[in-house]
Amino acid sequence: LIDCAPSLGPITRSGLAAADLVFLVVELSALSIRGAEAVLEVVDEVWSELNPNLDIGGVIVNRSPSASVEANRQEESLNRLMGKQSVWHPFVPQRTVLNEAVGYRKPVHDLGYRAKDLLGIFDALYKNLIQVSEFPPET
Repeated sequence: LIDCAPSLGPITRSGLAAADLVFLVVELSALSIRGAEAVLEVVDEVWSELNPNLDIGGVIVNRSPSASVEANRQEESLNRLMGKQSVWHPFVPQRTVLNEAVGYRKPVHDLGYRAKDLLGIFDALYKNLIQVSEFPPET
């Protein structure tokens, strides 16, 4: 797993040249969707010039608001851009406890009852990642 900063510079391109799959993390906002379009252009360039085995593994939606007309509109835009099958569910909701997990440098599983509803979301995304990546199952 190669985690690159949110930029499209030489480090990210090198990571893409060495990778088999790309997983995009986006928010349901116009700027984030435009960013995903730019990433796809770079993925296309790397695919054609450096790494013909590179493929899109999926799209993970982060910081999804609980109810928003604009977010629904951007979800439709994302589905058109990526294909509905590529956009993973469930979405990671916008929650303060997630910011706290990062701040405390702890996994969300360690934050108790306030994160209880998030555990299933992260577990489902993890299972999807393992399945798509064809990693051997944990023993």
